[in-house]
Amino acid sequence: MAEPKAPTDILLRVLPPDGPPVPLRYVEEKGRYLVIPTGEGSAWSTSALRSGGAEVERGPGGPIPCHAELLTRPEELERARAAFRRKYGEELWQHYFASSTKVLVLDPHRPKGPPLDPVAMALQEFEAVSSRYSEVNLSNPFVRRLKRRSVERMLPLFRDRVRLLEIGGGTGLETLPLLQAGHRVTVVDLSPRMLEELRSRADKAGLGKALETVVGRLGELAEVLADAPSGSFDGAFSTFGAMNLEPSLSSVPRALHRALRPGAPLFLGVLGSTPLLAQTFEVAALKPRQAAARLAHLIPAGALSNTLDLYVPRSAELEELFRSRFRLERVEAASVLSPPWPSPRLLSKFSSSGLDLLDRWDRALSATWPWAHLGEWLFLTFRRSSDPVAGTGGPADPPPRTAGARKGSGSTDTAS
Repeated sequence: MAEPKAPTDILLRVLPPDGPPVPLRYVEEKGRYLVIPTGEGSAWSTSALRSGGAEVERGPGGPIPCHAELLTRPEELERARAAFRRKYGEELWQHYFASSTKVLVLDPHRPKGPPLDPVAMALQEFEAVSSRYSEVNLSNPFVRRLKRRSVERMLPLFRDRVRLLEIGGGTGLETLPLLQAGHRVTVVDLSPRMLEELRSRADKAGLGKALETVVGRLGELAEVLADAPSGSFDGAFSTFGAMNLEPSLSSVPRALHRALRPGAPLFLGVLGSTPLLAQTFEVAALKPRQAAARLAHLIPAGALSNTLDLYVPRSAELEELFRSRFRLERVEAASVLSPPWPSPRLLSKFSSSGLDLLDRWDRALSATWPWAHLGEWLFLTFRRSSDPVAGTGGPADPPPRTAGARKGSGSTDTAS
């Protein structure tokens, strides 16, 4: 089927500091320009958000400096998306804009904001996508498969557990199945809006009484859980994101060791440093630097579809980091064959039977050497040791503090 004709009313161009002008499709509202970043051409938006602004052109008259930020209030997002739909029509809306979760505001009436640090950037990003996060991810069969795989691994791992700790739970695509299995789950996440969405979904499913939410970040987990007694949790997990957003994980093993009881399992889903298919895609897309960047432990924001810096430790490095307090039991690929940036166009190439066949091949490869270490995402299963191993982990854990982050379904504290 032929692609719809592209919109021709592009009158606005953004002027990135390190590249050619980028034409923008936009909606004007109260003197502001609303833009839905789409595709690889949206790398400029990451730069604009990180630096607090951008320059644009609209006809003759020279560059116009604009403040840049994402819409985060759900009602504002829906109003902006409806305006795009009206302006461009249903066919163009579905082809160009419908799959995007974010709306960027370029405001010429506000001064350029200060640069955002990585934590502030991540918070704004997750706040902006929270209202549609579950919808978009559940509509993508590749993402659904990855989430299903992690739940399939965790249910038997946590079969006899009762209280679990989740880091970076988002809107609960893995939390809810564990709640349904009878566990009580405490979720720590950087974004209050993500946790609000999770709480809403859990309440609608009748699972809210078994859920506790805490606003905070992985890098400050010791402070976030300072009020919880040692050994409060029977297991912990963090998948698809949180472990790769922290530039340093040095404080994490100690914090998790204190939080978990002896012998408790720890399940991590982290980006792989040598994913065969992902790096093949990157080279084929004429982006060899992105393939090399992964080997150097960092996928920079704007590479392919990621909008945040992603840190990629090797599984052997994670094993060494956790070795004093946890024993590594298993490494396997979450998926060997899933494409690294699934798009609607790519998904259209797969029939239902084709996806099922891909899934069967993937399951056969994911736990087999060497494929188990060549996935885009890896699953690592650890077991909490009784005590830190002498000579490998530094001093023993300190006693809990008397004050810390508040916990509960209505918490709005942030550790960032």
